[in-house]
Amino acid sequence: MGIQGIYRATNPVLGDGDQTQIRVDSSGRLLTGTASPLSTSDLTAARISFGATGDQTIVTATAAQATKVYRIRLTVAGATNISIKDGAATTLEIIQFPAAGMLILDFNTRPYWTTTANTAFILNSSAAVQVEGRVEYLKS
Repeated sequence: MGIQGIYRATNPVLGDGDQTQIRVDSSGRLLTGTASPLSTSDLTAARISFGATGDQTIVTATAAQATKVYRIRLTVAGATNISIKDGAATTLEIIQFPAAGMLILDFNTRPYWTTTANTAFILNSSAAVQVEGRVEYLKS
């Protein structure tokens, strides 16, 4: 007799000290950690397109859910600082573009940025230059 696991299509929500059964994927492989396997087909995409300074909401807030960014492509038409923000108040990172340029962060199974629940994913440009691109994310 071997060790058996239970396949679940969704992850259980656990707290400190909670016990759970061994989890396996649909092929019977043991899953470790708290996240299920992630692929690009699980992601939602949003277009990035603006030419103004200030905050630009890219992914709106959702009650009780955080936004996790797994892929981004961004082009800027001129010199600017792009602030990656968790809602209006918290800056997660600032990317400096001394001239027109591009940022490409390809798919990763760990998110590049995660907002807190109930806050939007925002980009802020310090200059009125055209910003274009695409962000791929998951809400949970």
